[in-house]
Amino acid sequence: MNTTKTFKTNPKYSAALHDAQHAFWAVIAEYYPECEFGDFPPDAHHAFNRACKDAAAVWLEYNLPIITNNSEDKQQ
Repeated sequence: MNTTKTFKTNPKYSAALHDAQHAFWAVIAEYYPECEFGDFPPDAHHAFNRACKDAAAVWLEYNLPIITNNSEDKQQ
């Protein structure tokens, strides 16, 4: 299931991903204060971004209310 295209250009989605990733790394850094740097290889960074986008898109797909443009649905 590739749902990331649905949210790809949504500014709210992009902001949520950005904030969530920063929160993730803040928690990791909190638990490992002995780490002096935040080095992360580019290929791992790309994989992390893709995994976050995919996970968020799937989560949103399963949790957002279904919105349709079907006029029959609007009448009910």
